[in-house]
Amino acid sequence: MNERPLDPFAVPSQTALRFVLLMGSIVSTSVFAVNILYFSLSPQGASEERAYSRCWEVAPGAEGSDMGAVASRFLACVAPYEQAKAVWVAGGLALLFLVAGLIYWYLPAWRIRRLGLRPLRAEDAPDHVRELDGLVAVAGLARPPTYLWRLTGTVGGVAFGRYGRRYLGLNAGLVTKLTADRTAFRAIVLHELAHLRNADVDRTYLTVAFWRAFVIVALVPVTVSLADKPDGTSLGVVWRLLFLLVVVYFTRNAVLRSRETYADVRAAMWEGGAGGLEAVLSGRQHEDSPSGGSRHGLPSWRGQSSQSGQSSRRGPLPWRGPLPWGGLVRRHFEPQVRLRLLRDPQAVFAPGFWESFGAGLATTIVYGNLATLLWLAAPRLDALVNRWLSALLFAPLAMGVVAVAVWRWSAYRAVRGRARSRLAYVGLGLGLGLVLGQPLSASSAITGSWSGTGDITPLLWLVSAAVTVACACLIVRWIATTAAAWLPVIGRAPIGAAVVPIVMAAGCLFACWFGVQSLTLEVPDLSELPVSDYLQASGLNGTATVNRAGPWWLWLALNHPLSQYFSRQGVIAAVLVGVWAVPLGAWLVRPPAHGCPNWLTRLTSLTRPPLVLARPAAAIRLAVLTGVGAAVAYAAALLAIRFLAHQAYAPAQRGMPGFALLFNHWQVSLAILLQAVAAAFVACVVTVRRQRFAVVLGMVAAFLTGAVGALVMPSAGVLGGCLDAFSLRPGPCAWDVSLSAVRLPLGQVTVVGSLTALAAALVSAWLTGVASVVSRRPSPTAPAAGISLIVPMAIAVAALTVLWIPEAVRIPPEPPPTTLRLDPAALEACDLLHRLPTGRGTGALSHEESRATFLAFLDAADRSTHPVMTDEALALRQAIADGDSQAYALHLRRLTTLCPP
Repeated sequence: MNERPLDPFAVPSQTALRFVLLMGSIVSTSVFAVNILYFSLSPQGASEERAYSRCWEVAPGAEGSDMGAVASRFLACVAPYEQAKAVWVAGGLALLFLVAGLIYWYLPAWRIRRLGLRPLRAEDAPDHVRELDGLVAVAGLARPPTYLWRLTGTVGGVAFGRYGRRYLGLNAGLVTKLTADRTAFRAIVLHELAHLRNADVDRTYLTVAFWRAFVIVALVPVTVSLADKPDGTSLGVVWRLLFLLVVVYFTRNAVLRSRETYADVRAAMWEGGAGGLEAVLSGRQHEDSPSGGSRHGLPSWRGQSSQSGQSSRRGPLPWRGPLPWGGLVRRHFEPQVRLRLLRDPQAVFAPGFWESFGAGLATTIVYGNLATLLWLAAPRLDALVNRWLSALLFAPLAMGVVAVAVWRWSAYRAVRGRARSRLAYVGLGLGLGLVLGQPLSASSAITGSWSGTGDITPLLWLVSAAVTVACACLIVRWIATTAAAWLPVIGRAPIGAAVVPIVMAAGCLFACWFGVQSLTLEVPDLSELPVSDYLQASGLNGTATVNRAGPWWLWLALNHPLSQYFSRQGVIAAVLVGVWAVPLGAWLVRPPAHGCPNWLTRLTSLTRPPLVLARPAAAIRLAVLTGVGAAVAYAAALLAIRFLAHQAYAPAQRGMPGFALLFNHWQVSLAILLQAVAAAFVACVVTVRRQRFAVVLGMVAAFLTGAVGALVMPSAGVLGGCLDAFSLRPGPCAWDVSLSAVRLPLGQVTVVGSLTALAAALVSAWLTGVASVVSRRPSPTAPAAGISLIVPMAIAVAALTVLWIPEAVRIPPEPPPTTLRLDPAALEACDLLHRLPTGRGTGALSHEESRATFLAFLDAADRSTHPVMTDEALALRQAIADGDSQAYALHLRRLTTLCPP
């Protein structure tokens, strides 16, 4: 039985995606070329390396300067050079767009004059004009194009023009076809009119214009500037530029090929089964040429003259057929390929490797330059925020190309469920593009490194590349999961409009991950926290409980300054919540009342959705109950641990700040462990049931476990103030917990816990899937419980509100005055504090001496029995870990006031 033909115009087209990709590729390659021109031609560019070296020498300044002051001085020193380069790059891009605009505007007039096209008027050929007007009406064009013709024997036509002026050019050989072969005449003209209806004429001529402008503005000047500099740097620039040039060239050809395919499909739909286009393609050899058709500028639909049996004056080029990459250099598919695409449109819907590869490549090449420009515009901007904003500027390009391609393929598979998934190719292409983009950037060309900085070892670069590819595959998989959840409930909106918010969500996810990874790679050594800091940070140095701090890697995962910095970022927490909230949000929307989304009706002409597109059952209730159950288990386990710790340790040991830090480390670790267990359990059960969204639902359970667990932690401390059996340190039986005591563990379980749960859910779903395939167990169904989704959504809103509260709210009030006398340890701490430059000292200590004195001061304050001294020292440690300079200054002032002069 024949399947219903699919309408590819019901989903976003490949032509638009490839055009956007082409623009991104040209802009990114032009930025690369303009950077090289700056260093080759500009006087400031030639001396920039010496200027940077000089700035590195003067930036440290006086001995003991902190890193903030060093960075500020370095920024002020290099700002004039970077600002001059920014102006140069902006001017180069402006020139590129100006030249491309001029070429686009005057290209139609130049083509008419070059080819000798003349108007085709009704008084000269009334039958032809009447037939053309009828075909324009079939095409549904609001305004007919200007008809032109050219005296040549080949059979061909072309639609071209610019904004406001459209033309339809016909060869004389095609004009004679109206009487000799009217079906062929209509098929060819409808194909050309389809270009106008598909609105790809502007894309085509902008493609040609930007390609030529790129050659004029970027390629030729760079080639000339490097011609007399055959050194290592120049060779590195040349091979990178050649690679990018090939990428732009192939992308340009992909745009031109894609438009022809969509024009064929549109023309065949207008024919209504007449088969004229198929007859033309199957019976006559299409001739490829630089202009998209014959070498004279108009497409030729056969290789023979209409008035003789002479063969075409130009046969196919020898390298354009037999070799596997021959299709990449063609601007038209071969007739047999066009026939196959016309009869089986799977390739029109299928996502490609090269589109996602080009998107990742363009994003990474431009990213470094955008980060530098943003750094100059806002020098006081947080380093992570700078990277987020830089990535976010180009994230819609990468995610737009990938998300639209994945949604188009998901819609096709919803109707043709037998199609094999191609998501792995998309994820691999995106990841490899992101990996290779950095070595191809201008900074890497100048430094000769694969990272742009020269500070990353080859092993770390390989690990980073593997992580990049893996994360890219996960993002593509997440987009496909979101499409599967939202396609059944879109309703009246077309897919193109419905995918826009998903592109924005995917862009935020991409920018967040990319910014975090790029900042992490710039840390000189992720394990740079010394072992002495590891021991002294817990306050247990020299005691019997040192080994109970646990594995080194676990301590780093939770207590490394970079880890705690990421855990405090509300943006990261919000993005991780969105990983499960965006796809599952579809269950809060009612499906279309008539049962069939409009996009599906347009795609297949069906009035009822196929079974494969039925709204999939999601075990939301299972995820919620599992998360709540794991949180209850955590609360019980935490209370039991507090009870056992109260019995096992003396009050003096439990009162040490180091003991409190160690206990906090392990209670957060326990919460993260239960998050991973809950996520793995839900993913396993959902996979066994042969249901979808196993990993997403696992993250819901993990989030509920962690969020409730973060509230249980301070609540257990309050309970200890009411019931001595659960207390670690004496405290009031009242809720006087500071907001900072909730924010850090909440951020840790939301960020570190969610990432751990994601890994656990992925492994569990994969292992269970392998076992299920082997055992072939039945697949029971479970009802969708969208109402249960309100619980995690509400908790997520509350948790994110806590994490987003401004820093100023977290500063505790001044402690009440105390009349307690200072014990010997407190007096020792005060003596050490007076020696510090930050205290009442003279500031004559060196940097290393100041650091040792400060650590000794904290150790003495920890050993003190004075409650205010120990509390303020503990708060000072927390301010250092949080990077909160305001809180640090406040607690240091309180300690200074507490100590006698």
